[in-house]
Order: sequence, then structure tokens, then C-alpha cells
Amino acid sequence: MLRSVVVLLLILIAAPATATTILAIRQGARILLAADSLRIGTTDQGDRVPLRVCKIKNYGSIIYTAAGRYQPLAIVPDALAAHLLPRYQSEPIRDRVARFAEAAKTSFESYNPRVLSDQVIFTYVIGFFEAGEPVLLTQRFLSVGGRLEVQLPREIENNTLLPAGESRSLNHEQLVGRTFQSEEYPAMLDEIIRLQARLTPDVVGEPADIIQLTAKGAEWLQIKQECRRTISE
Repeated sequence: MLRSVVVLLLILIAAPATATTILAIRQGARILLAADSLRIGTTDQGDRVPLRVCKIKNYGSIIYTAAGRYQPLAIVPDALAAHLLPRYQSEPIRDRVARFAEAAKTSFESYNPRVLSDQVIFTYVIGFFEAGEPVLLTQRFLSVGGRLEVQLPREIENNTLLPAGESRSLNHEQLVGRTFQSEEYPAMLDEIIRLQARLTPDVVGEPADIIQLTAKGAEWLQIKQECRRTISE
């Protein structure tokens, strides 16, 4: 049997820097999502406070994670996802995802993008199964020339690693050019996030949480206590 291989040198997808690292890959009949744990909060006095949070959400048959550059721009879509993705169970999953994407677009349009420089301001990643096949989708919201630009949702091909947020570790000499067999994928995702946390400790933090979605459902391969409270029963 042929084994799937990821070569980091060949499959990198450009991603902007932000205070999050998320990674996603569809491999055969499964989807893997991984995320770091650090979020920076602020006190009433404006002091930065490091928080350990769960950035992966499991909504039954849907797994979701996101990277956002600005608050509250990152918070609003996450709240919408929690409200919309678990609901409307009679609707096809793609319709629920489209409902969420439209709501996120509307929420971003309520802000004036001219206050932002030209850059990606939010990226989400959603994994689910459709007709027995795994689907991994991503969509980006950008500020371009003082206006909001919403890219069409894009489906990620099999064995293509999708990074979002802070991903300078992928260009590090420890990783570039290395190959990983399919059974090594969870360890690969963990290694990438650990390296990124060492490179940019002010914005990315360990441990990494990793979730796997198959036709049988979601399974946490690596999880901290904060994520256990988000598991959908």
C-alpha cells in the first residue's frame, strides 16, 4: 500500500503573521486540525496578559478553528460559528457553513476597514464529511485598499498542509525539505507548533491541541484541559 507523504518544501501556502498558529491537513479518509494555546488579553490598564485557551472547536460533525489579526474582529466570527454551526441540523453542512460565512462577512462590514493596513484580517478553517468523504474548507477576509475583500471558500486538496496565522517555523531549516509519512502527521503538526512557539514566544504558545475527524466522528489526539470543556457530546 502506498503511504501518503508531505514534503514541507513543496506545499507551503502563504499565510500572514498573527498571534496564532493553526495547521490543517486532509489525509485520505481523515482531517487533522492543530492549534497553539496562546491568546493575549489586556487588563483595564492596558497591560498584556497571556491566556491559555482552546482555539479548536468541535461542533459534533464539524471541526472549526480560526486565526484573526485584530480584536474584536477575531471574536465576532468565533461567536457566530458557535451559534450557527451546531444549529439547523436539518440543513446540509455546506449550507450551514455558507450561512456562517455570510454572517461573518456582514459582521466585518460593520467595521471600517480603512483603519487597517492591507492584510488578511481573519481566516477560518472548517472540516466535515459530505457523502462519506472528508471536506476541508478555508476562507480569508482581507483589507485591501481600504475596503473589505472576501475570498471565496477554498477546498484544500488531499495531503496539502494549510498553515494560517504565524507560520515562520515552516521556513526553518529544521523543517524545510523534510518528508513525513501519513502516520507521522500528528507529530509533525505538534513539532511545527512547538518550533513556532520557540521562535515567537510572545504570540504563539504551547501546548498544541490536535483533533482528528473521520467518518466515525471527532477524536482528540492531543488535548489540554481547556479544550476538554469544549467537546460536544
